[in-house]
Amino acid sequence: MPTYVLDSSVYNKIFLDEKDRSQAIRFIETSVIEHWQLIAPNVFLHEVMGTAQRYGVSLVTVSQLIQRQRSINLQLINRIEPYLETAMSIAGAGHTKSGYPSWFDSFYHAIAIVEGATFVTADKRHMAKTKQFDHVCLLKDFDFANSAEL
Repeated sequence: MPTYVLDSSVYNKIFLDEKDRSQAIRFIETSVIEHWQLIAPNVFLHEVMGTAQRYGVSLVTVSQLIQRQRSINLQLINRIEPYLETAMSIAGAGHTKSGYPSWFDSFYHAIAIVEGATFVTADKRHMAKTKQFDHVCLLKDFDFANSAEL
């Protein structure tokens, strides 16, 4: 069963009218049909709810979406210790001129590396700064045909 670390930037697209929204919906739907395991740090809940609030989307509706996903295939991780060292390496991989990867995205990415999963994100900047760490895929480039091999 493939395991993916689900970035909040991907999940937010299912309730926001953004580019790649249909790809995000397809990813979530396929994750259910194909029995993929989705994992994310506990901050995922806060990031998604914060985005919903910022864009005036019903917090009740978004909370229900997340709870439903959790009951199917989304596991939120509370512990940080197994991922901390890897996250610090990723977060420090940038450059003073081009910037550094965000701490939150680095932590998501670290989970993917430690758990042998793939971090699926919509953040092109994170991808550009951290592709050398592997275990990361842009939502727009996600290969559904070969998803079990990612």
